Amino acid sequence: MEIILYKNIVSNPEICGGKPTIKGTRITVTSAMGFILAGDLDNDVLEGFPRLTKDDFQSCKEFTYNLLDRTSSIIPSRMQYKYYNF
Repeated sequence: MEIILYKNIVSNPEICGGKPTIKGTRITVTSAMGFILAGDLDNDVLEGFPRLTKDDFQSCKEFTYNLLDRTSSIIPSRMQYKYYNF
């Protein structure tokens, strides 16, 4: 069963273990964003994944931002960072 997580970002337990992927592909959001963290430019990522469109890649960025914005927090009373293992 495919679940739409964000625009064209989906999750299906039978594809890539349920990790968020670009709809219709086996390209995970983690794979695409890993290139950015490694310092690659957007065009390099798009060249590395010929099936990935600019809109797909933008959705990966937005999904990642929204996910981090909702789940990352600092707990001032305990002065600890709260991390989530996805």
